[in-house]
Order: sequence, then structure tokens, then C-alpha cells
Amino acid sequence: MGAKKILADTIKRWKVKKSLRMLEKHRITIRKAADVAGISYTEMLDKISESGIDIGYSLSDLEKDIK
Repeated sequence: MGAKKILADTIKRWKVKKSLRMLEKHRITIRKAADVAGISYTEMLDKISESGIDIGYSLSDLEKDIK
């Protein structure tokens, strides 16, 4: 793997971690976090799920919204 690829991957991981920290502190929205990280909204949802961050929206909230 070349140095440019390693650097790009490192920067991407840093951006994701930064956006997750900001999201966890309720400083930005999920959509903005995805923009900061340079990933799609659905990718950000996956990252949030993987990290275990509580975004203040529970399964029961989803069920209510669906009804």
C-alpha cells in the first residue's frame, strides 16, 4: 500500500471519529456528521451503530413514527 493511500485512509478514519464525537455531544446532526466524515448518510448510520453512540432516537421512537 502506498503512502498516499495510507494517508488518505488515516484522514478518513480521523474525520469519522471527529464527526462521531461531535454527534455524541449533540453538536451536529447525523447528516452534518456524514458530511464532515465525507461518507453517505447510511454509512454514518452504520458507524453510529457500530460505535454504540446514543443519538437520542430509540426503537420505540421509530415505532411511533411508523404508526
